Amino acid sequence: MIISNSTPRISLKNQRALITGASRGIGAEIAALFAGAGADLVITGRDVPGLEATQQMVEKAGSRCLSLVSDLRTVEGAHFVGNKALEFLAQSIFSLTTQALYISKVCWKLLLSIGRKHRTSI
Repeated sequence: MIISNSTPRISLKNQRALITGASRGIGAEIAALFAGAGADLVITGRDVPGLEATQQMVEKAGSRCLSLVSDLRTVEGAHFVGNKALEFLAQSIFSLTTQALYISKVCWKLLLSIGRKHRTSI
């Protein structure tokens, strides 16, 4: 596996990413670049030794890493990775969910007010 030793051009500190195909090639390179820029990663692929090597590299760079062996060509594989990634990346997901709930409340109040204005009596 070839891992980039280039200096990161961007900072991904406090960011999180899911990288597929991370056991070798472009996926492993992307994991190396993101880890070097400070991101915490969920990596997935089908090659166990390759994923272990990528995970070691990510953790050596100081980033947290969850490695998942899965075949994303299957629905079960995609669900497995999605669920585990959400658990691992919960901190950023919580922030997004809180924002979505706020927007949902605003939209719900707007819909209720529109419904009240257009309600007809029987």
